[in-house]
Amino acid sequence: MQPFRISPAAFDARLGGWLTDGGGSIRLGPTTCEVVVSSASIDGLAAVNRMDAAQRGCGPVIDTGAWLYWLVPPGTLSRWPVQPYGLCLGGGVALHLPPRARARRPGTFWLRPPREYFVDPGLLWRALMWCQPMPSPHDSELLARWTDR
Repeated sequence: MQPFRISPAAFDARLGGWLTDGGGSIRLGPTTCEVVVSSASIDGLAAVNRMDAAQRGCGPVIDTGAWLYWLVPPGTLSRWPVQPYGLCLGGGVALHLPPRARARRPGTFWLRPPREYFVDPGLLWRALMWCQPMPSPHDSELLARWTDR
């Protein structure tokens, strides 16, 4: 059993029923999930492919066109080693989730839809260090946008 496995019903309940409601906002934290933000550049997409291979199908990833939001288990923020390619957010930050059925543009969509598990943060950390997607979320207005909420 994967350490970040969660049943589809439990996943839906954890995220406030958004899977059946067609999208919405959630507050990141101990009762939902946390998110790692990285660039959606070619190198960011290469990290998705590495995660697909390492995790036998990547956990949930949202693509905004500029950024990838990797849904990771609660508690990741406190254990995420600082690195230039991924920024971990949690602690009450609001995250807008696209409708589950939205799997392509226009707009924000699920690059990898929710499954029975979160993205493994250890594997993700290594994939981002290997692929080095730029621009860095630390060097952008993203950090200011998230912290102003």
